Amino acid sequence: MDLNVESRPADAFRRVCEEIAPMTGDDFFQTLVQALCRNCDVDWAVVSELSRHIPGNADTLAICHRDEFIANLTYELAGTPCANVMHESFCHFVQGVQGEFPEDAQLAKMGIESYMGMPLLARDSTTIGIVSIMHSAVMDDPEQIRSILAIVAARAAAELERQHTERALREQQHLTQAIVDTLPHCMYIFDIIHGKTVWSNWKAKQALGYSDAELAIIEENVQASLMHPEDYERLPEMLARWNTVRDGEVLETRLRQRHRDGTYRWFACHDTVFLRNPEGRVQQLIGTMQDITEQMQALESLAASQQRQRLILDSANVGTWEWDLRTNDVSLSAVWKQQLGYEDHEISGRYHEWESRVHPDDLPYALAQIELAVENRATDYRSEFRMRHKNGTWRYIFSRGTVENGVDDKPISLIGVHLDVTDRYYADQALRLQNRVLDRAFAGEPLRDVLEDLTLFVERQIAGSVCIVLLIENETMRTGIGQRLPPDFHVAFDRSPAKQTTCPCGTAAETTQPVIVPDLWQQTRWPSIAELAPSIELRSCWAFPVVAPSGQEGQTPPQVLAIFSIYHRVVASPTEDDLRVISSATALAGLAIEREQASQERREAETRLRSLLENLENVAVQAYEPDGTITFWNRASERLYGHAASDIIGQNLLEKLHEEPGRTIERKLMDEALRSNTLPPAAEVEVVGPGGERRVVLASRVLHPRSGQPPEFYCFDVDVTDRKKAEEQLAARQAELLHAARLSTVGEMIAAISHEVAQPLSAIGNFAAACMATLKSGDKDQLERLTEYVEQIQLQDRRCGDILHRLRDFCRRQSGPRSQWDLNQILEFAVELVGNEFRGLGIRIELNLSPEHLMVACDRIQIEQVIVNLLINARDAIRELPVDRKLIRVASRAVQQECVIEITDRGPGLTTASQARLFEPFFTTKSSGMGLGLSLSRTMIQDHGGRITAETLVEGGACFRVTLPRKMESNHDTVPLDLCRR
Repeated sequence: MDLNVESRPADAFRRVCEEIAPMTGDDFFQTLVQALCRNCDVDWAVVSELSRHIPGNADTLAICHRDEFIANLTYELAGTPCANVMHESFCHFVQGVQGEFPEDAQLAKMGIESYMGMPLLARDSTTIGIVSIMHSAVMDDPEQIRSILAIVAARAAAELERQHTERALREQQHLTQAIVDTLPHCMYIFDIIHGKTVWSNWKAKQALGYSDAELAIIEENVQASLMHPEDYERLPEMLARWNTVRDGEVLETRLRQRHRDGTYRWFACHDTVFLRNPEGRVQQLIGTMQDITEQMQALESLAASQQRQRLILDSANVGTWEWDLRTNDVSLSAVWKQQLGYEDHEISGRYHEWESRVHPDDLPYALAQIELAVENRATDYRSEFRMRHKNGTWRYIFSRGTVENGVDDKPISLIGVHLDVTDRYYADQALRLQNRVLDRAFAGEPLRDVLEDLTLFVERQIAGSVCIVLLIENETMRTGIGQRLPPDFHVAFDRSPAKQTTCPCGTAAETTQPVIVPDLWQQTRWPSIAELAPSIELRSCWAFPVVAPSGQEGQTPPQVLAIFSIYHRVVASPTEDDLRVISSATALAGLAIEREQASQERREAETRLRSLLENLENVAVQAYEPDGTITFWNRASERLYGHAASDIIGQNLLEKLHEEPGRTIERKLMDEALRSNTLPPAAEVEVVGPGGERRVVLASRVLHPRSGQPPEFYCFDVDVTDRKKAEEQLAARQAELLHAARLSTVGEMIAAISHEVAQPLSAIGNFAAACMATLKSGDKDQLERLTEYVEQIQLQDRRCGDILHRLRDFCRRQSGPRSQWDLNQILEFAVELVGNEFRGLGIRIELNLSPEHLMVACDRIQIEQVIVNLLINARDAIRELPVDRKLIRVASRAVQQECVIEITDRGPGLTTASQARLFEPFFTTKSSGMGLGLSLSRTMIQDHGGRITAETLVEGGACFRVTLPRKMESNHDTVPLDLCRR
């Protein structure tokens, strides 16, 4: 028993399950059909769902033809095998599915022979879709495939039902949201017992300017946080009204709420009961509110408006300043001072307060910008510079303002705003550095240089940090990237095991989780590092695993490529900003390391491939660009074509190996391959060697894809010149052998043919003598009889000519061209050829031919030779039998796309030993036979795409059966039936 064969269906089932297990959504269905095609070895796999828009139709979710995905489509179920799946739960046609569904034109177009489909059932057992597979041949092992389909159908149905549920929920949510969004006012639901907003539409949030995250914090005490203090004092009075309100009654309230910008806006609220608690007390109310701030503010003074503007600037952390050019006094807002870390009273209003805090390197530029603005009466002054913060750090400041002129049109002041853009500056710097790292990684620069840039990037972003990247190789850690740590560190941890017992970095590598150690000196988990850290002045360690980006989903645990380790000389823990920086750095490091590993693996694979191709003994391999430029030429090519690799690389392959029209054919083949990304199968091609000699090679071509450039052609050539010559010689010898066999057959039949020719010749002589006697008698009344004699002479002459013509055709050395012949006519010709001899031996031939024309594409002479040979064998088997058993039956019939000939005799039959060797050359059971007849017959029939067999009948005798393909070949002529008798 072959255990591998028995396990193959289970392996296919396992592979399908493994491929679709991690997938969801559209990726799931594409993976499913691809896995079914690949593992069930079928041409087509389709997953469809019932169309929501067109009743009686289905929409495909994924279509795969072998490994190629086809665009989705909508098709009508009626008249297709899928309709049977909808009604019969399971549909299977092992073959002939086109005949079962003649209206389904798509089956014929796709060349489908077999079909299997399984319904996708929802939880309520209704059919929501179909998974089906189709094949251009008879489907192997349908029961195993059905088992696989049953399992994947359940999984696909669950995924499709999940998508239907999600789609229905989204549509319902979209409808509800659309209704809410079209309301002209803000809308909300408020819980008065708990004092918090349960829900609000986007216009309500927009009216106050808060984000969802900010509202989540505010809603813990929304009344105190948002209501104006004066309105907050009236809150008990407003809530008391809800103790007596009736359902459906609308209460109107006007109040002020604080906007995100710090101002209070007036709103008109209209509320009604939404929910009562079990005691009947109003718990939640639903209402709308309309911003009526503009109406209320129409009564406020200009001073209040200016104060409000000030609040807006302060809430946005925008500092304001005004510089009086006449007195050199400067007015600085509290926010301006806060941006530099000072209280309002800590900075005076003098010009030198600003100038003394500007970075020395930036001061000349800043002063020049101010002078230019004043000189040009600028209405849009802009400048960016660094200023010293109270804590000693430098902050990046963007200043923007305008020059005000006096009545004499001279500048009197410069006013503007002051923005701290330090975070934006560092974010821009980080983005530029990240782009630089990505560009260097994808440009193929050394990995260590790329990672060194990343460590510098993190050190600039996290003040006081020192970074290092430890690469993981064979479960050990390698240092060397980040050289700013003391040498003792590298000595201690280079090539140390990536284990939890080693250090924080080893723990991060083994657990695949970040390890944060704020104080290395006080921890007891890693005694060796607790002892080493004080001596090299390292106090804290943050170790973050760098995982492979391609393995972050579905891989447990993820593959750890390296450890990104950050050290401080003080006790420290990462902030949220630090974690964002480190997350970005580790992601970039993982991408760079994985790309380097992939590049290394690709280089090694290409080296192995080139080495393998170079050392192929009997296969000449060439690689060339789409324009024909040769890039690879192995040693077998040197031997076959006589060109050294060093001489021919860089030259054009088409010019060197091909002449017209072969060169044009190769050019078209390459253009079509580049367009369709496919190449024709291996074929015999004539090439030219350096001396002009022509050779025939079996050429196989492949396309090698390359990233960022057109694919490369590879050609594998095997020299078949000697084999072609041998085949031609063999064909010539075989033709001579066939001719000799025909002559041998004619030799056996010559006596009978002579007798058959003698009869018409004798009749011609008798009729000629009668004509002469009639002419000599001079009797004019005998003219009618004389005419009859002459007609008989002509008839016998034609009969003799037909016999000789058939004999001449049968004896020709070369076979005739293959044309369309009626097999029944060929059988009749062969029987006529041997009929006279067989009648002389008392042998009867009984014909039982098919009533329909059995047209076959064949060489008529070769088929006649096979039939005559079988008839002669049958004659020899029954020659010595009693007269009642001297019978040969010749029958023909059509079986599907084949024609079958059976020649049966009533002789002694075949022994088991002789039947096993019957068609071997030189094997014979006759004392005078050569043993070539049946061997040649089988060769001729196989050359016609047919087969010949023999068997012993139960009732006695033997039956020889010849089967030929019935399908008409378009490159063969059809011979009219009346010509077959000539």
